[in-house]
Amino acid sequence: MNHHPEHRTPTIEYATEAPIDDILSETHKRTFGYFAVRAADIHAKLVVGLDEYPEGSEDHQKMVEHEDTMKLQVVEQLRAAKDAFIAIDDDSADAAERYLTGIAPAFMNKHIASLTERGEPELTWKQWLEQKATLGQFLNILQVHVHTVAMQGGSKILNEEFEAYVEKFYDAVYQLAIHDDIIAQLPKQKPRIKLAIGDAFDTGIRELAGYYRYDTPDEVVLAQSVSPGNHVRRINDIVGRFPRDLTHELVHALVDRTRDMVDSPLAARWFDEAMTEQFSIMIREQNNQGLELNNIYIAERKLLERVLRQSPDDYEDSLIMAHLAFSGEAWDQDLFTARVDAIWKSRDVLEKINNAVEAEERRLSRGPNGLKGHWLHDAALTNVTNVLNENSESIIDRIPDTLLQGSKIAALGLKK
Repeated sequence: MNHHPEHRTPTIEYATEAPIDDILSETHKRTFGYFAVRAADIHAKLVVGLDEYPEGSEDHQKMVEHEDTMKLQVVEQLRAAKDAFIAIDDDSADAAERYLTGIAPAFMNKHIASLTERGEPELTWKQWLEQKATLGQFLNILQVHVHTVAMQGGSKILNEEFEAYVEKFYDAVYQLAIHDDIIAQLPKQKPRIKLAIGDAFDTGIRELAGYYRYDTPDEVVLAQSVSPGNHVRRINDIVGRFPRDLTHELVHALVDRTRDMVDSPLAARWFDEAMTEQFSIMIREQNNQGLELNNIYIAERKLLERVLRQSPDDYEDSLIMAHLAFSGEAWDQDLFTARVDAIWKSRDVLEKINNAVEAEERRLSRGPNGLKGHWLHDAALTNVTNVLNENSESIIDRIPDTLLQGSKIAALGLKK
């Protein structure tokens, strides 16, 4: 066996450098490998703490037992994390590879390269971690990952930029030249909102630029930066994404009321995202931010526009009612759904469209080559929009005018 130092398997067993105490939010606790690194950190401190008690004493024995228990937890958490890592699908593997290559310590990249130099098959990072890496080495990567996410989330510069941008966002919202009723529905007191960094395995590798969760209403999430370079460059990368990505998530957090529409057809994802981005575009225009940023949720917005332009002369008024439904109360939502029914001279139009989208998603997802993720959603929305353009009656049946007389949808004052 060759024992040259350059051929030894490198490892830093249970290093304690990851700033676990800086990871405070629930989002950061969802960082991939967080609990494994947390357990390893506690275990390392227990090992160091053994020296504080005389060997053979009762306190020392309790510490030994606690240390043994925690070591088992470390192994259990690492195995769970490794199983989750192995389960990353092929569609996300390339993005994971680029990220791991970027964050891995130089000595580990050299170690993988040395395997090939010694005649072993060339391995990707993902293959090496799955097939060759010890649990200690896997822990090293998780420690670097958790540390990187915590560094970005805890950046003082990033959080100062965030607070300034939220103020700018509010100023733009209250200056929007849109219906007074929409402004009246916005909160008079500015809610406190925090920024969390979603780790690459939860965002970028899944092609998510950010997200907002209704179960953590005081927090918006932006994707961890995985751009090449140092920490400062990555913070600048995140700040540079504020106009497009943060604006959208802040609308979800501070304007969007679809979370309250449990049984409403307006709770559909396509309507929620279309209106969120519609509102975001108005805010960017108010802040003189570039039109080139308006390049997301295109399929959702096209479907919404097609629905509302069924009556072209009423489009502007219908759009205002859509904004009221999106940011307002149950009455506004009922009035808008009735408006859509009146435009199409039918009933339950939005529900029928939602059913068509769901059916198309099921059709497109079938088989080994079925679409997934946002590709599936976008394709289904595009296909439904095309059907509404070419043969809308296959989705929405018309009701004779005589049956509409006297109904709520007949009294909405549509232009003739």
